[in-house]
Amino acid sequence: MKNLASDSEITKLNKAVKKAAAYFKPPEQMTVTEWADKYRWLSAENSAEPGRWKTNRTPYLKEIMDAFTDPKIHRIAVAASSQVGKTEMELNMMGYAIDMDPGPMMFVVPNTKPIAEDFSKRRIAPMIRDTKSLRDKVADVKSRESNNTIFNKSYPGGMLTITGANSPSNLASIPCRYVFGDERDRWPKSAGTEGDPWRLVEARTNTFYNYKMIEVSTPTIKGVFSVGTKYPAIGGDTSSVKYATNIVDDYYYHSIIYDAQGLTIKDDRLGVEISHGCIRLATSSAKWIYDNIPERTPIIIN
Repeated sequence: MKNLASDSEITKLNKAVKKAAAYFKPPEQMTVTEWADKYRWLSAENSAEPGRWKTNRTPYLKEIMDAFTDPKIHRIAVAASSQVGKTEMELNMMGYAIDMDPGPMMFVVPNTKPIAEDFSKRRIAPMIRDTKSLRDKVADVKSRESNNTIFNKSYPGGMLTITGANSPSNLASIPCRYVFGDERDRWPKSAGTEGDPWRLVEARTNTFYNYKMIEVSTPTIKGVFSVGTKYPAIGGDTSSVKYATNIVDDYYYHSIIYDAQGLTIKDDRLGVEISHGCIRLATSSAKWIYDNIPERTPIIIN
């Protein structure tokens, strides 16, 4: 007569069955806003107020986010200034899709390196780490059991590909239900010799009746201006920049970002969206303009 299974074996079996059954549980019926308010956590390295996401802090994003879950809407275009929550809006849509309505997804930025790599490490990885419902579904890059990389995140029901608009091989080869086009105004006119990169990714959605395409951009100034007032430093309660040379209105040439006292570097990245459209330079370059270019010198921005 066979021995009965031990308590430990039964416990292991129950855990395995419970884990498998979770994949058959129908998703909750909710909007992106409801999902974000319930599940999304903001990471300390990317938010002045880390912790649970609260849509009421940025109520102007609610209608845009909830359009993502409207079955009648397939295309969303957003043009807005920087630092108003556009990236978090995209991350909420992305997190909702991974957790509640999965499918193959592509997030496209102007170039693969450094922007796509930086975005994956600084924004997507912390969101997955700090939002439990995503952490349970997307394996860590460092896990030996993970097929995930910096540019590819697999999850039940799909995979997220993070790439640049300058990478025609990725844009033209991966079927996608969800496409995010970030900083569209900074994309190259052609992906190599393959033509308009947006048209390339658009073609990847053809087989999905429920596709979503989201375009996000931060319009920058263009035209002829002249050098205006100069300031050795400008800033607020948490950060500052050095050697600010006015272009027009609230647009400046200025240094990388320092703390409020101007003593410690907070962010030394260049070529990545941080400010609201100013031209951010290495501190030495900003100082050279500040010291050497006189007021009323013409400035041409194309």
